[in-house]
Amino acid sequence: MIINKELCKKCGKCVTECSNKAIVRSVEGSYSIDQSLCTDCADCSDIECIRMCGSSAITREDGTIPAIDRTPRLLSNHVTYLMAIMGDRGNSGRFPTDNREWREFRKHISAAFTDPDFKIRITYGFDDICVGCPRKQEGCKELAGGYVFERLGIEPGAVLRLWDVVRLFEEKFSVPLLKQQGFDDEFINCIRTCVSPDAKFLTNEK
Repeated sequence: MIINKELCKKCGKCVTECSNKAIVRSVEGSYSIDQSLCTDCADCSDIECIRMCGSSAITREDGTIPAIDRTPRLLSNHVTYLMAIMGDRGNSGRFPTDNREWREFRKHISAAFTDPDFKIRITYGFDDICVGCPRKQEGCKELAGGYVFERLGIEPGAVLRLWDVVRLFEEKFSVPLLKQQGFDDEFINCIRTCVSPDAKFLTNEK
């Protein structure tokens, strides 16, 4: 990938979204991509810098821009957090309601209540919650849980109605599984509040 200096607005968003730290700012304030560090986001769902560049300044060397799926994204491991926040509703204080992450989760939830057909892409890379998160620079790609895809029976990058994700979670997940993944009782109780009374989540043994 390269940066067209004539189109670049020098906003710096691409720097914060590059988990490989491949984008650097010169003393003069212009940005460039270190080709020795850039992997074209081969281990993510999208090319993150292109997804965030509002001026279409980042392209392939031939000047073309790879197609980016604009479907709202949810990191596989964040599915459990979405379920917990849906159940908690901010009452416990566990999830700070003035937190940007909380607002992003609630935006997805609100969209699904407004439009029952609201779709989301379950990703193995970063998602909309991760935008601007400093942990991208600290190496947190391992957070994408392969066990989530396996448990839900979907492929990485699958686009589903958010309510179908909820239904699959209720059917496939379990309390023992979440405890095995390190989630505590308070967190799991938030999910208990969210799921249907007859959800298999409540009775699945593993």
